[in-house]
Amino acid sequence: MSSINNGASRIPILQGPQNYQFWSMRMQGYLSIITTPGTPLTGWTVTTGMVPPLPPLVAPVMDVNNNITNAAEASTSHVLRTEEERQRNFLEQSAIGMLIQAVPDSMLHLIVQGDPTTTWDELQCLYGTQGPASVYGNFVCAISWSLPGNMDPAQSIAELESLFNRIEGTTTQLPEVIRAMLLLRAVPQGMETLAQSILANQTQMSQLTWDLVRSAIQAAWSQKMTASASRTGRSNGQWQQNRNPCNQQHQGQGQQGPFRSQPQQQPPNQGAGQKPGNNQSGNPGGDGKKGKRSKRGGKKGKGAANEAATDADTSNSSGVTTVAPQYGTSSAIGFAAPAIANCPLLANRIASLAEPANASPLSSTCHLVAKA
Repeated sequence: MSSINNGASRIPILQGPQNYQFWSMRMQGYLSIITTPGTPLTGWTVTTGMVPPLPPLVAPVMDVNNNITNAAEASTSHVLRTEEERQRNFLEQSAIGMLIQAVPDSMLHLIVQGDPTTTWDELQCLYGTQGPASVYGNFVCAISWSLPGNMDPAQSIAELESLFNRIEGTTTQLPEVIRAMLLLRAVPQGMETLAQSILANQTQMSQLTWDLVRSAIQAAWSQKMTASASRTGRSNGQWQQNRNPCNQQHQGQGQQGPFRSQPQQQPPNQGAGQKPGNNQSGNPGGDGKKGKRSKRGGKKGKGAANEAATDADTSNSSGVTTVAPQYGTSSAIGFAAPAIANCPLLANRIASLAEPANASPLSSTCHLVAKA
């Protein structure tokens, strides 16, 4: 049947003269949305008393026989009057209920039940007219005002302008230059050079106006936001480029030129954690340890001594010249080479069979060359 504000929890609370102006403006909006069907009246109109008079009642007219001649008309007027009173009573009670929620506990004694007009007038009389203490509080708030440095200053500038209007409502007009200089003083940290630039470009006091300073602050804020957005865009683009594996692959390919030295490949028998082996030593695994071979002359030979002994043994009694066997990994032919060196045909046959098994150019093979 009726429409009442469903956001009552957001109703502003009256604190005193310091916020009465804003409080009264917001309460006017809340009371205006209280309506009821069948009448154009609202909660605000019944609170301010701006309501038309109730519809008149038609009195019944009696004839000579004491019969009511206008019974229908009188009944209709009575119904209209009753319905109008019911609607107004609903609006008044709704307005009183909202005013109760809009004042603190210390002001509840000012609420007049069933009479929002008297309640509103009482609150306006007590807190609507600012005294010297309230004006001084607003002035101190104005001269200590500071604009935020991390958000758009437009809202804060509007609040400061409203504060000036409240001060001027009870005192004389504030000079325009005083307003402008107080706004310059309120610039956030990091924008001090803006105030110096504005003051340096004005040669007369009359040129320093509120609109000039406000426009300069807004322009500086917009420029700051544009530069910040540009830096953020470049940072995001670089971050996306670094995350793209294709870009990293292209960069890696660009670094490799035709004259770039390639890493040398290790022999297959030199795995991770192994030292280069001595192919001519008695350690086929190449683990860097001293190899053990059969004793020659009753002494243990090392790698270099074994090579010298092997190179010295270049011929045998049969006239066949042989190359000292070089032992590869797990090579059984190298151990059998001295035993079969006296058979040239067998040596050549074994050599031809051993070559495919040791096809790697880095592995050692046993080469037996027979000369006629």
